[in-house]
Amino acid sequence: MELYFETDTAIAGALDCNPDAFATACILPALRHGERRLAIDAALSPELINGLMDVQGWMRHWWYPLEKPPVKIESVKAATIGRNQQNQPRCGMFFSGGVDSLASLRANRLTYANDHPYSVKDGFIVFGLETDQEEKFTHVLASLSPMAEDADLQLIPVYSNIR
Repeated sequence: MELYFETDTAIAGALDCNPDAFATACILPALRHGERRLAIDAALSPELINGLMDVQGWMRHWWYPLEKPPVKIESVKAATIGRNQQNQPRCGMFFSGGVDSLASLRANRLTYANDHPYSVKDGFIVFGLETDQEEKFTHVLASLSPMAEDADLQLIPVYSNIR
């Protein structure tokens, strides 16, 4: 299956295609369908690999028999941190406007100074994840925009067929 991720032209230059996003998108379908491994011929963030292994542990705990083995993640060892084109560390999160994302953003704002690399700067809202109806997605974007602006969060719409 060919997966795609798109965003608005104004924001597109700040995003890059990297294997971390690919691994994140593929790990849960791979677990669900019993894949033994996810092999990527590129460097993945070691922190991401550890996080994806944790996620698989929780998913197995909640939804699958623990005997179901986790998907082994194989990649080239990362030699650097981050891939941002401007070499400026940025932190992002999914931002649906739901209680979980609002609580996560609030906790981040209480924990990190605005100039800290872990201070969330970007909020991703994904068309096709919560809704695949353009009119509803446009309404959600319009509703979240004032909240994101108040929180100094760049709202980034992402369009994908990942679901």
